[in-house]
Amino acid sequence: MDQMRRSQAIWVGLISILLSIGYFTNFIGFSFLGHEMGSQDSYVRVWAQTSLLLGICLLALLGLFVLFKREHFLKKTVEFFILICIFLLLIIQLPPVYWWVFMGISGADANFLIALPHFIVLCISVKIYAVTIDRRFFSSYYK
Repeated sequence: MDQMRRSQAIWVGLISILLSIGYFTNFIGFSFLGHEMGSQDSYVRVWAQTSLLLGICLLALLGLFVLFKREHFLKKTVEFFILICIFLLLIIQLPPVYWWVFMGISGADANFLIALPHFIVLCISVKIYAVTIDRRFFSSYYK
C-alpha cells in the first residue's frame, strides 16, 4: 500500500469517526421527521457504533502497517484487514447516503450537505479499491 492510499485511508477513518461522533452527540439532527423523531435512534446508534469501531480499527491497522518495515507475511495480513475495514466502511455509507438524499428529494427539511461526508467516504473507499484491484490483478500492464 503506497503513501497516497494510506493517507486516503486515514481520511476515511477520521471522517467515519467524526461522523459517528456527530450522530452520537445529536449534532446531526432529525427534526425534519416531525412527530416521528426518535424512531430512528436505535438504528442510528448501531450505525454510529459500527462506524466508530471500524474507523478506530482502520486507524490502528494503519499504524500497525507503518510499523512493519519489510515486506513479509504480517504486513500483507495487516493490509488485507485494512482493505476489509475500508470495504465495510464503504458498505455502511450506503444507507445514510440513500436516506439523506431520499429525504432531500422528497421535500423534507433534510440537508444534502449531511450526505456529503458520507459520499466522500464512499468515493475515497471506491478509489482505494479501484487502485488496489488494478495494481493487484492487472500488474502485467505496468511492467
